[in-house]
Amino acid sequence: MTRIPAATTSSRSPTLRKRLDNLALRWQARLDSESADRFVPWGSALVLFVLLGALALGRARSLDGGADLASYLQGAWLINQGDPPLVTITGTHLLADQAGFVFYPLAWIARWVPAVPLLLLVQAAALEERMGDAVPLVDDLEAVTRRTETAMHDYLATPPTA
Repeated sequence: MTRIPAATTSSRSPTLRKRLDNLALRWQARLDSESADRFVPWGSALVLFVLLGALALGRARSLDGGADLASYLQGAWLINQGDPPLVTITGTHLLADQAGFVFYPLAWIARWVPAVPLLLLVQAAALEERMGDAVPLVDDLEAVTRRTETAMHDYLATPPTA
């Protein structure tokens, strides 16, 4: 009876699952450091801003901006002309629904910068900031879930107007 040497049976290569587990553990260890706590939130915020900005600009480029974008563009034009922002698209004052004191500086900036990209990128930055609030709280999964659900509800609450 011949025996197989012990060295040949133990020299088998690790399985794919074991390699993937080791890879996942290494990445988890890299992300569980102080440097990752400093850079991952900023990196994810930048990626989210670029994604939301690209989607908004793509939608505007396809001429599917909707009545909301048109009313804010008309409001910015009226403010730049020195008129009150009484928008003819909706028939109301632009700032009647909400306190839009921040819109006046944006309208003044729109004198020198194209208004459509300005408004859409400011919107993307505001959405990113709202959704990015959840990033530092990754240890508390329930808080992340609540903040993400609230942010998505805020984004989806207004039905699209076409």
